[in-house]
Amino acid sequence: MTKRSALAIADLSKAMTYTPDVIQLYALRSEAYKLCGKLDLAKKDRDTAYKMGMDGY
Repeated sequence: MTKRSALAIADLSKAMTYTPDVIQLYALRSEAYKLCGKLDLAKKDRDTAYKMGMDGY
C-alpha cells in the first residue's frame, strides 16, 4: 500500500465518525481496501456495511 492510498483510507475512516451515511462509507472504504490489495479488510468492511443495513441502522 502506498502512502497516498493509506492516507485516503485514513480520510475515509475519519469521515465515518462524522457522517450519518456510515453504511456507504464502509462500502467505499471496502473498495479502497480492495484496490490496495487488502482483501481481508475489504471483506470486514463489506460485512459490517451489510450487517448495519440489515439492522436498519
